[in-house]
Amino acid sequence: MTLRHRLLVLLALCASLFLPAPLLRTGAHTWIDPSSDAGPDLAASLDARLRRGVQSDGFGTGAPVIDGEWLLASYAFAAVGYAQVGARHPETREANIARANFAVEQLMLPEVRRFDTALWGDDMLSCLHQDAHDHVVLGYLALGLGGARLLDPNMPRAALHDEVIATLERRLARGQGALLETYPGRAWPVDNASMYAAIGLHARATGRPVPAAVSRRIARWETDFVDDDGLLIQSVRPDSGAPTDTVRGSGTSLAAWLMGFVAPDTAGRLARGTRDTLGDTFLGLGVVREYRPGVDGRGDVDSGPLVLGYSISGTGFALGAARQIGDRDWAAELWSTTRLFGVPWRRSGFLTGGPLGNALLLAFLTTPEPS
Repeated sequence: MTLRHRLLVLLALCASLFLPAPLLRTGAHTWIDPSSDAGPDLAASLDARLRRGVQSDGFGTGAPVIDGEWLLASYAFAAVGYAQVGARHPETREANIARANFAVEQLMLPEVRRFDTALWGDDMLSCLHQDAHDHVVLGYLALGLGGARLLDPNMPRAALHDEVIATLERRLARGQGALLETYPGRAWPVDNASMYAAIGLHARATGRPVPAAVSRRIARWETDFVDDDGLLIQSVRPDSGAPTDTVRGSGTSLAAWLMGFVAPDTAGRLARGTRDTLGDTFLGLGVVREYRPGVDGRGDVDSGPLVLGYSISGTGFALGAARQIGDRDWAAELWSTTRLFGVPWRRSGFLTGGPLGNALLLAFLTTPEPS
């Protein structure tokens, strides 16, 4: 944990002692109610921030691969958030089409994908007609393309979107191991979920069904990697599927949000598993454990800083999971923690979130509830 994270955690804990949870939940309805008008402000603020320029080394994790992941994710999740805001607020549709297309164009820059290229030896977009490497991060890039396509079926990168999805579907159909590899020799079930979500978004945008082979792959993914209590194994060996980590809150809650775009029943199982097994309250704040109660574990880049076992990332991701199952009470509890740690400023952004945090929260908080 960096010094900055330690100070943030300390300040938040001190504040939580003096600010009652009901006060921190003030304004929750502004964000989690379907008629909320806060989304357009956050979308505009995030777009302005991204257009000023974001560099991967600005994230300061100390790991070039993680910095690169966060840069790509900032644009990908922003595009999905813009699409959701544009759909909910038709008067902002044209503005959000422009914002989503801008985010997509940033994903086209080779330097945004450099971290993945360095590990695989080729660029994920230069080898779409070859399957020598899995490049699972392509799923997150495809999420951004899908967000833009939802608002504008004839977007400039529509042909590329079709090509990327065809590549993902082909690699999933041909995959011999339990999972496709995120990086050489390493696989995370939640990252494979990004590919499923991207295929689901493409199906929505184009009006075509999810291919049966993908649906079968999702069923196998759920059988192999989701425990009986609805929690997702964090990482596995890609060939055999043997776990290399236990179930974790950060991976489960993010996967719950992702799977909502393609397999709502699976998303519900993951979301309820997060809520019922890992969900808790601390000083009245809604929180999510990274590990099952009674299991000790360390925090890492996936979980964010752990505070008494509670995951900063898992708690934030759970906002999306709560919306996927329409649990507004749980979302309001989680919002209190987001407000404390994120410090929203006049509905135009979260001061401590940076570009990635604001992109994630835009995507999660504007996720449509199930009809």
